[in-house]
Amino acid sequence: MRQAKINNGIPKINGFDPDMKQVQNFNRAQIYAKGFLLGAQSGSNDFTNINLGGKARKLYGFALYVPVANDNDADTFTLNINQELTIERVPVWAYNPRVNTFKTQQFYELPRPLSGSDTIQLGYDSVGAHPVYIVFYIAQE
Repeated sequence: MRQAKINNGIPKINGFDPDMKQVQNFNRAQIYAKGFLLGAQSGSNDFTNINLGGKARKLYGFALYVPVANDNDADTFTLNINQELTIERVPVWAYNPRVNTFKTQQFYELPRPLSGSDTIQLGYDSVGAHPVYIVFYIAQE
């Protein structure tokens, strides 16, 4: 009875009548973004721990942004995911959508499963002090 009431509140999509479980599965599979602001220090290689949260089960990719004035700096960064060196000392412009043309989803694809208790470290080697913005594209399922 309760499920029937819940289903009555869900609109039909192109003639398809989804049940609540299908809607929940659909919602968990949606990609969402989680962003972080980091401060790069001049002439240092700082490592920052990043926590994506316990719901994250899939990493689809990321995008890295710096102020426009720093787009062409010789900054590099390193990314460790669960003690796996994923990216090592790569120029930042390679992962910045303003400088490098990305694929249609507008983020650098780096698909991998997550456990919800992942250890993610971002190392940033900067020429000058400026903010660094990183956005991770993740899903619950």
